[in-house]
Amino acid sequence: MVTLWGRQWSRAELLARVGRLEQTYGLHGRYTGLPARLAGYGARWDGDEFVLWAEGEVVQAALFGEQLMLRRRIEADLGGISLRITDTVF
Repeated sequence: MVTLWGRQWSRAELLARVGRLEQTYGLHGRYTGLPARLAGYGARWDGDEFVLWAEGEVVQAALFGEQLMLRRRIEADLGGISLRITDTVF
């Protein structure tokens, strides 16, 4: 499992946003407990390399609060020894 995202608010930011502290979250925020949606997967040729990829989305939203969507794309070359992870936050 790869967990790289989760905007953590400082105490001052939380107080400024909601006027008082209401909840606390773990190291990676609420993100680790949110369901993801598979946005796509496939394979393609990139020159001489065959690349496998998968893409998913997680939405973190609160009423009168943040509205964030993370789109993560994971790519790996067939027979390779590394992954490429691309995150886009909307």
